[in-house]
Amino acid sequence: MGTGDVLRVNVYDHPSLSTQAPVDGAGRIQLPGVGPVEVAGLTVLGVCEAARGALRRYLKDPRVDVSVVSFKAHRYVVLGEVRRPGVFPIAQPITALEALALAGGYSGAANRKQIVWMRGGLEAENLMMLDSSALDGRMTSLIGHGDVIYVGRRSWVDRFEAVRDVVPLLQVVTVPISAVTSAVTLVELLGKE
Repeated sequence: MGTGDVLRVNVYDHPSLSTQAPVDGAGRIQLPGVGPVEVAGLTVLGVCEAARGALRRYLKDPRVDVSVVSFKAHRYVVLGEVRRPGVFPIAQPITALEALALAGGYSGAANRKQIVWMRGGLEAENLMMLDSSALDGRMTSLIGHGDVIYVGRRSWVDRFEAVRDVVPLLQVVTVPISAVTSAVTLVELLGKE
């Protein structure tokens, strides 16, 4: 869980303790009559256990159910030659192809044969080059939090050229300052392939 996610916490036989609450900037939700409960970074089961633990101060054996109303903390980025580039929330499981569609589809100058998908951190093994014109099966893989899809304007000869074009955009939009220094190493690694 992360800031902005909205959770529903149901406490069986105690409707006054049940709530629907957003995760605040400190990574907590507010339970009625209990107060703040730390949930940042937890799974749904982890939140359930945290809520149960907080409620044990007041109830002998609390039965708790937790569900996610909406994910706001999880996002992906679509850049380059699409009609509406930007940052998009992951409200439900979404494929790379669907992510491109939500960004308005390709612009007239898009090169559908060379799309870069960065999954995870800024490292060579996280960079995939896709070809949507050939119905690349990887386009139906699910997007994850922090993923970046970049649709280029022209053809790239190899990964080195893709990194050269994409890394400056990633530095401005999504990559933390600490990761920018690793970009030079990444370019060197890709240049050796």
